[in-house]
Amino acid sequence: MMKHTYIWILLCCILLSNQKSFAYKPTAHTYVSKDYKGHQVSYDAIFDDNGLLYVANAYGVLEFDGYTWTTIKLNSSRCPFSLCKSSDGRIYVGGDNEIGYIEKNEKGVSVYHSLSNLIPNSNGKIGDWIDYVVEYKNKIYFVDQHSIYIYDGKTIAVIKPNKNGKYLFLGEVGNELLVMVEGYGIGKLKENKNIEFLPGNLELLEIKGAEKTGENSYIFYGTKGIFTYSNATLNKHPQSVYFENALIKNVSYIGNKKVIGTEKNGCFILNNNLEILQHLNQSNSVLQSNYAYGIDVNNQGDILIATDNGVTIFNYSNSSYGIQEDGGITGSGYSSLIHNSALYLGTYRDYFSMPIGNKTTTLASLK
Repeated sequence: MMKHTYIWILLCCILLSNQKSFAYKPTAHTYVSKDYKGHQVSYDAIFDDNGLLYVANAYGVLEFDGYTWTTIKLNSSRCPFSLCKSSDGRIYVGGDNEIGYIEKNEKGVSVYHSLSNLIPNSNGKIGDWIDYVVEYKNKIYFVDQHSIYIYDGKTIAVIKPNKNGKYLFLGEVGNELLVMVEGYGIGKLKENKNIEFLPGNLELLEIKGAEKTGENSYIFYGTKGIFTYSNATLNKHPQSVYFENALIKNVSYIGNKKVIGTEKNGCFILNNNLEILQHLNQSNSVLQSNYAYGIDVNNQGDILIATDNGVTIFNYSNSSYGIQEDGGITGSGYSSLIHNSALYLGTYRDYFSMPIGNKTTTLASLK
């Protein structure tokens, strides 16, 4: 047996040559409408501090503890659209003409509490979908196209956009609160509720995420691609070519990696240089749809994706990974060996090696 092992290692060392691109995937779990007894469309999804899963489903907020799905209805059965986990663990919800939060009662049951009645002169009516819910400096910001509602724990203040403008984005970026107003550009929302717009031609750029790279320097993730901004100058990033037709929908982060959800081509994982490490879509993974409405990442690096046809969790924290033929490996697997921090695989068609401990590496053919 030892003799055969040495021969196998010798073959691996001698024959190592041309590399083939290789993509392998973590274990994944997909849940569709028949599993959670809800609508097939889910607009957003997040993990809470205890590992529970919350999904903004068209029929209500779904709560999943790993075994049981529970539906939490909003007032008047409004449809939830966006979710936010605050620093104190509370789940805030923005929906169709509705804002509020979910928390456990004394019996441990999750209950929805509406905040719409706190909006001045609204009679509990908002009049639009809440596109973003963001926590910033211990306040919760609910955003629709026509208003920003700021909840301080007791009252709600309202900010209206500039004349004929619409709010298209709001998010915390590098300890700043960036907001985009259609026709005016991108600016910093200040404590006095004024917007300090960034200089330059940003009026026509619609963004879904941003990253601060320096003083007044950013990376903007737009619906039509990725852009760098510095010294009032906007430039298209070289990697933008991969996203111009995908329609970026949202951005999340795993350490120094970025997870980008799109409307037309699933989810991309990028490194700090914006190079694509992995692509998860309907054709190469268990995603049921290429429309990634919402993305969240937990502390273990697991990725949660809400689509218009179910919810998928990719378990990157799990040490078990699958190797598929679409990633470059061909033939039925016959044998394997770990030697000197490398994995060697033998199939009936080829021999392969791969460094272990790096989930974004390449697989080399030894043929």
